[in-house]
Formats: sequence, structure tokens, C-alpha cells
Amino acid sequence: MITLIMAESGRLYDQGDLGLASTLADRASAAIDNAKLFSELARAHQHTAAERDRLRQLVESAPIEIAILRGPDLVFEVANEPFERTFGGRKLRGLKQSALDPTGKTSVDLRQVMATGERISNRERAVHFDWDQTGVATTRYFDLTLAPMRDTAGTVDGVMSFSLEVTEQVLARMRIEEAHAQAELANRAKDEFLAMLGHELRNPLAPILTALELMELRGADIFERERTVIARQVRHVVRLVDDLLDVSRITRGGVELHLEQLDLADIIGKAIEIASPLLEERGHQLVTHISRKLDVQGDPVRLAQVIANLVTNAAKYTERGGTITVTAALEDRRVAVHVRDTGVGIPPEVLPLVFETFYQARQSIDRARGGLGLGLAIVRSLVELHGGEVRATSDGAGKGSEFSVWLPALDGAPTARRATGKVPRGNLQVRTEKILVVDDNVDALNLLSEVLEQRGFSTFRAHDAPSALALAAQALPQIALLDIGLPVMDGYELGRRLREIPGLEQIRLVAVTGYGQPSDLERSEAARFAAHLVKPISIERLHATIEELAGLPLS
Repeated sequence: MITLIMAESGRLYDQGDLGLASTLADRASAAIDNAKLFSELARAHQHTAAERDRLRQLVESAPIEIAILRGPDLVFEVANEPFERTFGGRKLRGLKQSALDPTGKTSVDLRQVMATGERISNRERAVHFDWDQTGVATTRYFDLTLAPMRDTAGTVDGVMSFSLEVTEQVLARMRIEEAHAQAELANRAKDEFLAMLGHELRNPLAPILTALELMELRGADIFERERTVIARQVRHVVRLVDDLLDVSRITRGGVELHLEQLDLADIIGKAIEIASPLLEERGHQLVTHISRKLDVQGDPVRLAQVIANLVTNAAKYTERGGTITVTAALEDRRVAVHVRDTGVGIPPEVLPLVFETFYQARQSIDRARGGLGLGLAIVRSLVELHGGEVRATSDGAGKGSEFSVWLPALDGAPTARRATGKVPRGNLQVRTEKILVVDDNVDALNLLSEVLEQRGFSTFRAHDAPSALALAAQALPQIALLDIGLPVMDGYELGRRLREIPGLEQIRLVAVTGYGQPSDLERSEAARFAAHLVKPISIERLHATIEELAGLPLS
């Protein structure tokens, strides 16, 4: 504000004086405002400088690698000691980022932030160093975060880089992944080995078992005791092979359940039949309390396997003349099966382990009872596949044990069961059929043929594919039993070649093989084989299959 004071002349201020005074006042006011602005700007510069100093101090004292890069050329404005140490201790201020990365591989993320103004967080990056102090090129890994920096107009003019070296963690992860991959590879190799083992074991077992059954059919009583011992031991080996292959399938998720509505009481009856030879051999008393109408949704073969394994396990670990009790009833909307024995019992510390693969809970008590420790592992897996639960209880060593299975009960009215059974054969003259038998195992070839000849069939024997093709062209058989694992040409290819022979377009093919995985059955079906028999084949199963095929109409 300007104040006007009258001088001694007494002249009054006119309009011109007032205008001059107003102009002076405006200029004075502007000068004062400018002085204030300059003062505020100076304070702002001081504050900015102080903030920048604090930021620089924070950056330089930070334990992780931090750098600030400015401009389109990404020039280092700030690079703290950890950052410079990462790059060999070079002073980086004023250098372009490209000086550290001639290939431009690591500048992609920086330029992305400059272009988009968007932050990049926790991105893992590999950085190749070819100037290592040891003279050896190395690759190191960093967890990278990049934040845009803006000028007063809001334009992105730089990037702040935060990086933390994670080389040790990444290499450790890579080692774990490699170990996992190696374990997967080893697991696949194990599964393939088990499948091959099953095939190779079944090949010699097949003629042994067939020979024993032929001896029984022929009434050879001279060596009855020896024959019985051999038959029992062969069947024991077959069970071990089946357990090995079942575990292999289960661990790979290769078990397919064929579900249908069924009464578990019927399944328990079949399971007891399977286990009855061991019960009789050891002189056990079997007590059953089984309710009817225990309807569940399940695979009848696999559920019979579960119950048979539990009863067999109880019989194996109960001293001669013991008691095995099987109870089945509806419990709280679940079907429960309890198998109780008066055997050696299970110590408390062992109970959590009894269902583990290859673990034998009572191996220290009596290893002579044999087995691979797979039965209970198979039980648990099959029960869980059915949506059920299995549990073991025991009051301790010498006090017996109880294994319990619970399965979801079916509610509501019963539904129609899936049709099963053989194709009706009617009044057929099946023994007029001619059968081609092909197997490179001479013993298996001869014994299979003899079994069929005993039933009145005409057989034609070949030990390899070329012989089989020549023989088939002359004999024109209606049925062919083909070993799948033939040399030079496998059974699937032989089957295809047989169908190309005039007059054999409708020949019925049966796969005879040691391979019994679900994928093997699918391959046989895809190759238009009418049946897939897994060695060793019982005479009863062989007869049933051949007679069924003999009754099918040609189409």
C-alpha cells in the first residue's frame, strides 16, 4: 500500500499523480511477490536437494542393488555400492546402461517401463557376465523391480531399479527340479521294469501251471503231494507278481474302476472263497456276521480283492487254529466291513505304517510268513479310489488286530445292475473248430495245444509269425491264440496279417501275453482282438474263452 502526503506547496494531487502512484504500487507489489516466489523457490530447491541427498544416502546405504537411470539412453545417475559391486566394482555414474549390456538383452525391461510408465515387480532375470574376475563367463539371477520416475510435467524420464541376487535360490530350485525330473524318470523306469518283470515271470509260470492242471485232469496220482506243493507255490508267485503290477498301476493312477451297483455281502462271499485255501491250511475257524442288502457302488473284482487281502492278511499273521471274524453291516450311512483276528497283533508305534508300500508291520516277528508288504497298501489305495476309508486297530502285540473298511452306502431304490456274463452259445458243436496256437515258448505252445486237444479241438502249432502265416493259409483256422511278445513280428501285427489271408477275414483272435496293464487291454481291443488272456492262464479260463468265441456268429 502507498500513502500520499501533501507537501508545503499545498497543491492537491491530481489524477496524473494518482495514476503514477498506482503504477508504482503495482510494481512494488510485483517486486514483493517475486521476492516471495524467489524465496519459496530457493526453499524448494533446498528441500529438493535435501530430499535428493536423503534419497542418495538411502540408495547408497541400502543392502540391495539400487540404481537410477535417466533419459532415453538410460544413463546411470545413481548406482549404489552393492549395484556397482555386482558389476565388478566399476564406477557407473554417467555411463549408459548399454555399456554393461552390449547385446541389449537386459535393457528390454527398462525400456518397457520407460515406454509404458508401468511398474515391473518381482521379475526373475538371468544376467550373463562374460567379464568375471576369474575369466570365466557366468550367469547370475536377480529378482528385479523397476519403478518409473517422472519429471515435473509427469513425463517418464527415468527408471529406478531395485534388484536382489537370487542365484543360490534359483540354482537350488533348479537342482530340486532336476532331482524331481530324475525321480520321475526313475519312477517310469521302475514301472516299465515291473511290467517287464511281470511278463517275464508269467512266461515260465504259464506252462508250469498248465502242466500241473493237465496232470490233475489226467489223474496222475503218483506224485500228488509234490504236485500240490508245486501248484501252491506257483500260485503264490503269481499273486506276488499281481501285487507288484497292481502297486505299479496304482502309483501311476492307472487303475480303472468298472463301477456297478452291488451287494457287498455277495462280494465278501467271493473274497472268502479266494482266501479259504489259506484258512484251511492253517486250521483257522472263520466266523461271519454279514447283513444283506449292503448296496454300494463299486468294482466287484477290486472290492473282492480288498476283502480277500484283509482275510488273507489275518490268516497269515494268526497262529494255527486261530479265529478270524468277518462282520459287515450298515453303520451311519456307510457300509462297514470289519476283519478281526486273534493273531500276533500290532504294536502302537507300527499302526500308522501298516498301509505303506513295501512295509511289513510284523516283519520282525516272523519274516518267514513271506510277502512283499504290498497287500495292505493295495487295500488302502483301492478303498480310497472307491471314496471309502480303511483303518487298522490293535490292543498291542499278542492281542490280535482288526482292519475296518467303510464305503459310501447307496441310497434310494436299487437300480439295474450292469449286464455281465458270457454270450449265450446255444447248441453248438464247438469241438469242430480249428485253432491256431502261436508262442515262441515251446513249452507253453505245446501245453496250450494239448489242453485244447483234450477238449476235442484241432490245433495247429507255430513258434513264430512266418510259420504261423504259412500254416494259417493252409489250415484256415477259425480261432487263433497269439503270443503278443513274438520276435520280429509281434502278435498285433501277426493278427493283422492273418486277416489279410483270403478266408481268414473273420478269424477270432485271442491275445495270450504276460502284459496285463489297462493300456495293453486297450491295445488288444484296438487291434480287434476278441479276448486278452494274461499268463499264466487257468485251463478253466481258457476253455470258457474258446467256447464263447466258438459260439459267436461270423459277421
